[in-house]
Amino acid sequence: MIVYIASYPRSGNTWCRNLLLDNFNLVSSSFYMGSAEASYYAVNSHIQQDWQNWVAGHQAFIQSLSELSDDELVKCLDTRPDFRQIWIKDVELEEGQTSVQTTCIHKGCLPLLEYPVFRRYLSLKDELYLIKTHHLPFDHYYKGEKVIQIARHPGPVLRSYFHYLENKDKGFAMIDLIRGNVKFHGWGTYHRHWMKAANALLPDQYLQIRYEEMQSDIQTVMRNLEQFLNTPLIHKKVI
Repeated sequence: MIVYIASYPRSGNTWCRNLLLDNFNLVSSSFYMGSAEASYYAVNSHIQQDWQNWVAGHQAFIQSLSELSDDELVKCLDTRPDFRQIWIKDVELEEGQTSVQTTCIHKGCLPLLEYPVFRRYLSLKDELYLIKTHHLPFDHYYKGEKVIQIARHPGPVLRSYFHYLENKDKGFAMIDLIRGNVKFHGWGTYHRHWMKAANALLPDQYLQIRYEEMQSDIQTVMRNLEQFLNTPLIHKKVI
């Protein structure tokens, strides 16, 4: 199963991911591998190149996957360690005196998920893959794909995002952000697209969390996440 943690930038995505890690032992990945991931990139910078090389050498194989049934697709890719070794990694988490084994996808996985057939494969797996995204929604979601969307009032979002972008480019102007002349579009455009996508998803595929609710009533937010993910909290009190 894939669960996308979707938000416009500066809306609480990292906060939500940390809550999921600390309170559910759920490790998340990301579409992106930015400057904040410099140390991670230094160790794993080969992944995207490895993927490009794998795709270049398996064009006919990739095309043939679309013709397979769900069961056939899972069986086929489960027996391809060369595919899984590029993207899937095992993680060991310490929880008190014990350790917890889990799996996740390497960060920077957008090139993988641009292929619908690989999204379909991951959506059919029992493992839970959580992935951060600021992108607009896909045109279609598979049954085994879910979305947790974090929404935040545009005022604080725009102020925070402006300062973030201004630190990278001293000539950046607020009007460009308001008009949506940025990588992830404007706040309004982003949420209009996601409102349309949410209406097309089943109730058990979409959960919206408001940043302001995370501030004021985190216990209710965590209970909603527990029910949505069908995964028990490991702490009675949120940490």
